[in-house]
Amino acid sequence: MAPAKRKLNFDDSADSTMNFEADDNFPRQWKIQGIDIDERIQRLRDELRAQGHHPAQNAVVDPNSKFRTEYRRILTAHSIITDAIRLNQKEISWYKNATEMMANDIDALKFRREHLDKSVEDLKNQLSNLESSVGILKSQQLAVKSVLDLREDEYMGGDDVDSNYPDDYNKFGKISKLCEVALKSYDDVKKRTAQLQKTLMTERNRERRQRETILNGMDEKERTRVEELDEMFKDFSLDQLKALRDRMRIARQQN
Repeated sequence: MAPAKRKLNFDDSADSTMNFEADDNFPRQWKIQGIDIDERIQRLRDELRAQGHHPAQNAVVDPNSKFRTEYRRILTAHSIITDAIRLNQKEISWYKNATEMMANDIDALKFRREHLDKSVEDLKNQLSNLESSVGILKSQQLAVKSVLDLREDEYMGGDDVDSNYPDDYNKFGKISKLCEVALKSYDDVKKRTAQLQKTLMTERNRERRQRETILNGMDEKERTRVEELDEMFKDFSLDQLKALRDRMRIARQQN
């Protein structure tokens, strides 16, 4: 009867059929310390028969069969370990790809944070320019409006009312309109600033949570290394971090 074969199914298309008896290392003769085991067993059987004993054939353990059984167990264990190693190698490859993707996501988040910080700075500069160009306080606007409300009935007589208004009224009216427009724009800018600050806080919290998730997924050695790098780079300026990022990208492309 032909020896049993075992088909190992992997992800690749390579033929992994095993026939261990065809292996060059498979023993053809069973010898221990120069003694042929098969011949020794046969002599013992002949001696027993000569003495009148007739042992049942099925009561004798065939060493060849026993070795084949043990050898199959070894090969089965070897194939299982090989499967586990290949699976572990795939998991390592997945982890490497995931780490690279997370690094790209971190770069994207840093770019968004830089863009948001720049937008906030630009908005602050616009607010500063608006306040310096208008130069009218809200209290001054309210005072002017109060005066106009008190004296409004004095300037409402006649059809051509604009021609009858005193110069002070026209001047205060223009100032009031200017204040109203300026303060309305200023309120819009304040609302936009509050929205941007809220967005900035949301992005920072999201980045912090994502960083914690990434760190929790690392082993102790990698997490310690990341924390050491954070401590090392915390005093770096934004321009220094950008320069370091560019150098790392160039080095990665060259490799």
